[in-house]
Amino acid sequence: MSSKRPGVAGGPRGPVKRRPAASPRRRDELLAIAARLFAAQGYLATSVREIADAAGILSGSLYHHFDSKESLADELLRGLLAAQRGGYQQVLDEGGQPREMIAGLLRTDIGLLDTHLEAIAVFQAERRHLARVDRFAYLDRHRRWVQRQWATLVGEGQRAGVFRQDFDGALLYRVAHESVWNAAHWFNPRGRTSGAELTEQYLDLLFRGLLAREDDEIALVQAPEGRTDEETDTVAPVSSAATVPEESGPAPVLE
Repeated sequence: MSSKRPGVAGGPRGPVKRRPAASPRRRDELLAIAARLFAAQGYLATSVREIADAAGILSGSLYHHFDSKESLADELLRGLLAAQRGGYQQVLDEGGQPREMIAGLLRTDIGLLDTHLEAIAVFQAERRHLARVDRFAYLDRHRRWVQRQWATLVGEGQRAGVFRQDFDGALLYRVAHESVWNAAHWFNPRGRTSGAELTEQYLDLLFRGLLAREDDEIALVQAPEGRTDEETDTVAPVSSAATVPEESGPAPVLE
């Protein structure tokens, strides 16, 4: 009677050797290296060999963890957008006045500069290119979802008489959210300005503006005699937030 087990006829005896599972910690390290290179020199300009070299491994070893450069970018961006959606959803679920909720969305965006700086830089630089690939179609869907949250809150604030009527919600989204995420190209989380300080400065500009106001009249502050405008101290901000007119249809999408 044959001692060979069914299904392995003619094969070697003994246990089958299995490929060890990829280490989650090592995956995270490789993802961080790829994020740094993508942000510094661009997704298209970065090769798998460069990522592997930076990690001190062979290209073939990198494929043990990720099957392609595309997979690295996909995991990087999905992590970022999941974090943003989660932060936004928490703000939306907690509710409140439109102004406070918009401030909550902005705080979420700026907070991600501390935790997902390179991923934001990649998203800002590569979204248009990557979104043409079916695998990354979710990038534009997510961007439209984010824009709708801003436009909806601005519309609610306008109907409540809190916000001005002469601004479009999509424009505020571009001015506020987009300018924050563009800071990924220059913001240093370990620099002199912390994420918290940056948040408050953005909120002050968004809701109070740049010009001083006296008795509801805009007062342009003149530079002291003998000093140039560049030498003048910063003017205390004031001015209502830029906002959006109510719309009957879906918010326009800005490219």
